[in-house]
Amino acid sequence: MPDANLHRLLRSRQHKLISYQYQSPARNIDPSSHLLPSGDELACVTTLSVFSQCLDDYKQAGSILKHLPRVTSLAVTHSRLFPGIADIGNVGHTIVETVFRAAHDQRGVLKLAALRFDGIHLGSAGSPLQCFVVLEAIQHLQLLYCEDIETFLKFISQKCSSLQTFALEHCQLCRDKDTINNFLRATSLRRLVLRMSNEPFPTRGRDLVAFDALLPFAHAIRCLILDDETRGYLSSEPPRESGASTDVQGLCKSLQSLQQLSIASPTIEKIHWANCGFLDLVVCTQMFCGYNPFTTEQCHRST
Repeated sequence: MPDANLHRLLRSRQHKLISYQYQSPARNIDPSSHLLPSGDELACVTTLSVFSQCLDDYKQAGSILKHLPRVTSLAVTHSRLFPGIADIGNVGHTIVETVFRAAHDQRGVLKLAALRFDGIHLGSAGSPLQCFVVLEAIQHLQLLYCEDIETFLKFISQKCSSLQTFALEHCQLCRDKDTINNFLRATSLRRLVLRMSNEPFPTRGRDLVAFDALLPFAHAIRCLILDDETRGYLSSEPPRESGASTDVQGLCKSLQSLQQLSIASPTIEKIHWANCGFLDLVVCTQMFCGYNPFTTEQCHRST
């Protein structure tokens, strides 16, 4: 607990905040004693990030959210160090209901432009989310380290046609490979991030997405990040997906508005890249660290 002077200073400065982060208190501290803002102290905040360990944290987050009339961006993270309720099948419903209910009762259905779920079982989250949030208004959606995403995506697929950004990263995927393909076909994305988990799940990366599903909006894609060491993106063999006809080279030829391209696996130094023709697409290469993408000046589309 901060001393009285620091407490007053924080209260006076919070009136100008545009971003607020709620961090779960230590496990041995009663969450109800955790210092929280109130009233109009956060009236200008547009971005709320919640890092939680238990159900009480989500109740606290709900109490904060109802005091944020201008919020347009929300990130909800459940600590993977303390799985707790995040492993329960209906936890997505519980978390969404707990976080959004108070704000909904005060202001009605929320309009969020950006939404991120991290470390949450999402199977039952779609239905309550539709009650509390205008899904058609969401432009940026990120699912990170989540479970049962296929049920979630099936529920929201016809309501998120306005998505501009979709990021699916390190989730436990996804026995029905058509789920993601159908979800992508229902959008007109400008930015797409697909990063596979490195854990040995029954369905591996080769079933993650069919490049055919990206073709209808490929001309408008500005940023494409593919990172999956389990998939031979640049294989000279025909695409493995049933009925698919497009490989990575064919997809790249359709990227008319591309500004960023990152294909992180396999690594660029492998001879496989040269053997399968990808160097026909890249006219200038540099060795990058991390996920620095190629720029449009470094790539051209083969004809």
